[in-house]
Amino acid sequence: MLKRILAASGTETDAAGPILWSVSLAKEHDASVTVFPVQDVSEWQRLRQTSPEGNPTLDPTQHPEYQPLLQAGLSYRGLEPQKDSMGALASLSRYQDMLLFGLGDCYSPSLVPDFTKAVSRLVQQTACPLLLTPPANREVKRVIIAYSGSTASARSFRRFVQSGLYADAEVDVVSLGSNLDDAYALLKPAEEYLHEHGRKVNLIALRGNEMQVVNHALDSKADLVVVGSNHRNALGIETSSQVLRAFLDQRTIPVFLSH
Repeated sequence: MLKRILAASGTETDAAGPILWSVSLAKEHDASVTVFPVQDVSEWQRLRQTSPEGNPTLDPTQHPEYQPLLQAGLSYRGLEPQKDSMGALASLSRYQDMLLFGLGDCYSPSLVPDFTKAVSRLVQQTACPLLLTPPANREVKRVIIAYSGSTASARSFRRFVQSGLYADAEVDVVSLGSNLDDAYALLKPAEEYLHEHGRKVNLIALRGNEMQVVNHALDSKADLVVVGSNHRNALGIETSSQVLRAFLDQRTIPVFLSH
């Protein structure tokens, strides 16, 4: 069930993603939205400087990027930034059902100098699933679940199913094996689980290197990708991280992650 959404808003060219995706999810699930700005604290304070009459010159929580929430008739809570943005998001996530974090150029390089490391830290420390959002919203009709058979990937796709996200979307469960029989052996239990939760499932067995999974997602015009992660790994992602890194480097397909 999705009732509380935490959106990490940014300030750069791709900053619209978390807000736009929070609007569509909040409307679909009748959820509340909390917006946390990943923004320089001193810049925020500058915007809140008062005029000679003692009135704020600008309330940053009414920034134009928040307007989609108001236009959709959604109430939201705007928070103030903190010096440790990732730590603040991890703390706030304890009482949220999903964290939306932007792909592409969403955040200032001074605050998020290494996007992969930032995502790694969030995966390790947040208490709710993570949805990495591209700058443009899209209707989700096709979901790709990259399933390796590991505990981490099983946990991630189960949390996706249990969240109720995009319940009407068609689902491809994709597995990679040294041969197709091994890949299908991984897929059958996953298919049974998804069927019992009312999901439409296509099983896709692949041979070759890990990038086959990425190529399938791109070729099939996936609208969302579900990828496993492992918080015990030093990088915060699975050893087979090439697939995840490839999805982190693009800015068109949202990525669902959960440790």
